[in-house]
Amino acid sequence: MEKTNKYLDEEKSKRKVVFSYSMEDYIMKNIRIIWLFVTVILVWFVLYFYQNQKFSVNIYSSNLSKEIKQNINYSHGPRNPLVKEVQVLKVVTLDDSNIALAFSKYDGLYGRTRLVKGPNGKYQIKGSLWRGRIDLAEVETFKTNKGRYQVIMGNNENGDIDTIELRAYTFNSSNREYSNYTTTLGVPKQDAYFIYKKIPTDNHLKNFMGDIEFVCKNKQGKVIFPVQ
Repeated sequence: MEKTNKYLDEEKSKRKVVFSYSMEDYIMKNIRIIWLFVTVILVWFVLYFYQNQKFSVNIYSSNLSKEIKQNINYSHGPRNPLVKEVQVLKVVTLDDSNIALAFSKYDGLYGRTRLVKGPNGKYQIKGSLWRGRIDLAEVETFKTNKGRYQVIMGNNENGDIDTIELRAYTFNSSNREYSNYTTTLGVPKQDAYFIYKKIPTDNHLKNFMGDIEFVCKNKQGKVIFPVQ
């Protein structure tokens, strides 16, 4: 009888130990899950804050000119005179790509500011290019997540240009290899115009890096720029 009671006591003791270990494992497991959850939340908040700090420009806001002005003054450095005012002339988004362009002027200079769209729907300024005099046409290629776009900026105050023709090309050895496509765009009569187009290219232009040849023509179809 004593042996039986002793055996039962030992079994009860073993069960208590097993139960104690099970509870400790359960608690530790839940603590690890909670810490993992808290870590994920903290990482999400950090990324969210970072994205909103990095991509903070609303291209449709009246504050865009202020953002561009601050970017210019920052790039100029403290030793140069501060830009006091920037006038935004036009803002375009290159279709549904991640690139937007703001065309502006200040102190007699014309230029464009490139902005990159972030995951929060706002933009980050990625640099500007300014010039004191605008030619009849200047073509620049921008690489986006939807392909390459050609942006044309120029001066057509007198209405000399009627159309501009663009043709993509690439280099094969030392020779130019042209696309079979020629894109013709109408040019508005403005002292500073800004238009863009995604230029189609042939499949054989496999190494196309955005090189574009263009000519400006008047209403009679005569090439007036570049001067030939």
